[in-house]
Amino acid sequence: MNRRWARIRAVQALFQVEMTGVHWQEALQFALDEHEESDEYLLRVLPGIVEHKTSIDARIEEQLEHWTMERLNNVDVAVLRLAVYELLHYDEIPPHVTLNEAINTAKAFGEDEAGKFVNGVLSNVLKGYAEEVGRTMTASIIDGKEIAKEKRRQIAIEASRLKETGVNPSLAVILIGDDPASHSYVKGKEKACREAGIHSEVRRRATTITESELLQEIQELNDDPSVHGILVQLPLPDHITETRVINQIAPEKDVDGFHPNNVGRLMLGELGFTPCTPLGIIEMLKTTGIDIEGKHAVVVGRSNLVGKPVSQLLLNENATVTVCHSKTKDMASITREADLLIAAVGKEHMLGPEAIKPGAVVIDVGVNRMANGKLTGDVQFDEVKDIAGWITPVPGGVGPMTITMLLHNTVEAARGMMASGS
Repeated sequence: MNRRWARIRAVQALFQVEMTGVHWQEALQFALDEHEESDEYLLRVLPGIVEHKTSIDARIEEQLEHWTMERLNNVDVAVLRLAVYELLHYDEIPPHVTLNEAINTAKAFGEDEAGKFVNGVLSNVLKGYAEEVGRTMTASIIDGKEIAKEKRRQIAIEASRLKETGVNPSLAVILIGDDPASHSYVKGKEKACREAGIHSEVRRRATTITESELLQEIQELNDDPSVHGILVQLPLPDHITETRVINQIAPEKDVDGFHPNNVGRLMLGELGFTPCTPLGIIEMLKTTGIDIEGKHAVVVGRSNLVGKPVSQLLLNENATVTVCHSKTKDMASITREADLLIAAVGKEHMLGPEAIKPGAVVIDVGVNRMANGKLTGDVQFDEVKDIAGWITPVPGGVGPMTITMLLHNTVEAARGMMASGS
């Protein structure tokens, strides 16, 4: 029995104890399905809650403004008792996991308002307990560098296997002008391709190149069967229309995932190429073991590069998604409801602790250069890490995943072209 189902059975058993006064063991047998067996978790929490019921209830009642335990419905009482027991007596379970699971359980048995109520009570219980024991609840760091390193190792293995069949995964990059950031980024792509065993060709062009010349060069790459992925580094000079350039790339070689065909496939949940940063975010969450399904995900930012595609990816993973933007009113009241918060605006430290739900997963996509020259994100990392359950740093979080997923898409493009006989 997984832990989530065990929690549900524990709540059902506690409900029976409260309603009928039966022994917890009898209540547990009533709660279990015919083919289910009890596990170590249930055999620990149920007698523990019964033993510590008085102190647990006292903790809860301290946070009930103008309410008493007797006025609460029995489901909320069961959820709260289970969660408070975990917070106080089950050190192996991270507090943010306890909070998230309690909120989700309350919503499953009741209304959304039940989840908000449980969240408010437990957050205060946790805060008070942390102050008592002098403990700071620090978020777990999602290390994008380590996740990217392992993913690139897997990509290199896939590239090697393709080479054994006579297919050498190849990425062509067109770089126009002398923008330092673009040159640095492309240099990083070249290095990553080399380490993964992917052939990389960078075509450097002056800003004097005409739009028609660029479109013709892209068509030549479309027609070249040895090229599997095509990427035109953005931004482009003012005299070149970005949409025309993106639309010129063959969808099956569009490893950036910007072509309208691929955008449409993403919306429909069909196979196609997905923009690299949003795809990297989903990969990070899954690799970390964070369950997306059923979570309330709030995306701050609605850009075509990150905000919109990551929102659709989250929907495809069965999250409930809210998108905030520059016209959103009282944004903090929305972000505070997020189990999963993705900040993708590019505005230094725009989200502070007042905007974060305790225990939330916070993914910071923003990259901003401060006055002292250091990079920072859209989230106030030092303040938020004491509230969130998981958080990505900047740098070292989402950034390394972007190029990694470009490599992934290039290998997938090579595999797709091989399968189609192109």
